[in-house]
Amino acid sequence: MESINITTYVYKISGNGMDYYGSSHQPVCERKSNHKTQYRYYKKTGETNRRCCSYKIFDSYGDDWENGDWTFEIIAYYDTEREALEYENLCIINQPCVNKQRAIGLSEDELRKYKAEWAEQNRRKKGTPEKVKLDTPEKIEESKEKIKVKRSATKKEKLKNETEEEREVRLEKHRIYELTEERKQKNTEYLQRDDVKARRKELQQKKRLEKTPEQKEKDRLRRLEIYNERTPEQIEESKRKAKERTSRPEVKEARNNRIKIKNLS
Repeated sequence: MESINITTYVYKISGNGMDYYGSSHQPVCERKSNHKTQYRYYKKTGETNRRCCSYKIFDSYGDDWENGDWTFEIIAYYDTEREALEYENLCIINQPCVNKQRAIGLSEDELRKYKAEWAEQNRRKKGTPEKVKLDTPEKIEESKEKIKVKRSATKKEKLKNETEEEREVRLEKHRIYELTEERKQKNTEYLQRDDVKARRKELQQKKRLEKTPEQKEKDRLRRLEIYNERTPEQIEESKRKAKERTSRPEVKEARNNRIKIKNLS
């Protein structure tokens, strides 16, 4: 049988009630010899990165494995390598064997099914709740809102519990980040938007109402401390900015309106 001129064949190594399936286009004697040579190298060096599943059969015979009654037989011949791989794959799937890998990988549908099953098993093992399918726009928006609220709560909790040192480090990072001219320009453009102004005003009012008397006193003392520690240059800069702000038409108009209302009352 080994002298037949064939292109590709499927073979089986059997011994001690175990089977290993493989396919090759090498001469049969050469393929059998390769299994033995590679196993000798594995026994000598202990290298496991190229360990073949057929070694399990050879291991079962101990040190006298070469003289064991294991067999190497051809079970099918094919003209193409693809046909041989497909048959080898069927043998591995449908017959008890020591092979750990298929000859041909999973199809897209099989791979998708395998991943879904693995994810479900892993979820149950960890005890995590079942994943909700976001199959409608309403569910997607609801999920986004939940994530937003969760992140906001986490950030607030972190800021609430931060120490003075952590606060100083955070503010220093923020100052360094704001130093670039490009960033300053972007921030200025962003803060001038009407929707941003309205939102900032709303948040400031809300924050002011939620503050306790202790927090208000703490903020007042902090502002006073910063005010007293100003350098002459910072004082001059503050005066210049105040002058620029009060000279703006909208500020003048708002001030005049307040004076009129006050006079009327």
